[in-house]
Amino acid sequence: MIRGVKGTRSEERVFYRLLRMASISISPKLIITAMKLVKRHPLLALVNSYLIDSPAPSNLSYLWNFGSLLGTCLALQIITGVTLAMHYIGSVDLAFSSVEHIMRNVNSGWLIRYLHSNGAGFFFIFVYIHIAKALYYGSYRAPRVLLWSIGVVIFLVMIITAFLGSTETCLKWLNMISSH
Repeated sequence: MIRGVKGTRSEERVFYRLLRMASISISPKLIITAMKLVKRHPLLALVNSYLIDSPAPSNLSYLWNFGSLLGTCLALQIITGVTLAMHYIGSVDLAFSSVEHIMRNVNSGWLIRYLHSNGAGFFFIFVYIHIAKALYYGSYRAPRVLLWSIGVVIFLVMIITAFLGSTETCLKWLNMISSH
């Protein structure tokens, strides 16, 4: 065991084995210094306790990534949506022209528009996979009933928002078609 650093011999052996597998030659003295720094520095110790030393569940798999993917998709939707809203004009006469302006004249406008439209589809795919994972692992049972209920409310709000947004768009198009 390295003096002054909490950890087990097996952790050290695994670490050295990983270094050998990656064909990285680092002196043990440098590793000891880095481990001491990570364990003793207040900010690095906090990051270490949350990211490295935190216990992991035995059923951890790639299915656990879909919650963070949902957060990433939501951030992408908000950023691209606000950016598109800055350039979009919602009147019947100028809507098509504004979309054309976004696609042709705005720097990377085509990319922002396609990220926004494809991000919405991926968001729903990730939501359904996330719900399926929660059902498979029984996340709706005690002691997570409140968490499950909050998730169901968020899901219903998301569905209602998507439906009202598409309904509003359909009503605008129907109004435009019927008035001409």
